[in-house]
Amino acid sequence: MEPFRCIIDRQVRKAFNTGQCKVDDFKLIKGEFHLKYELSSEYTKMFYSALIPYKMEVFIYIRDYYRSFMQQKSVDSYPQFQI
Repeated sequence: MEPFRCIIDRQVRKAFNTGQCKVDDFKLIKGEFHLKYELSSEYTKMFYSALIPYKMEVFIYIRDYYRSFMQQKSVDSYPQFQI
């Protein structure tokens, strides 16, 4: 998941700047912010719509990563996810 964080981070910044993502959507529990359960499907849709345009890039990265791992290649030769 970490290689795709750039896609989600961009969507979060965009949603925050446009008011789609609000502080009131979260609750504070023991010093941690948690998304309110009733809003989870909204946020899932938002993240899904951000990821879907990159589905081929994600697929190719995962395929190439798996192949590198299974062939026990050097970590230096593993694919890099870029958009």
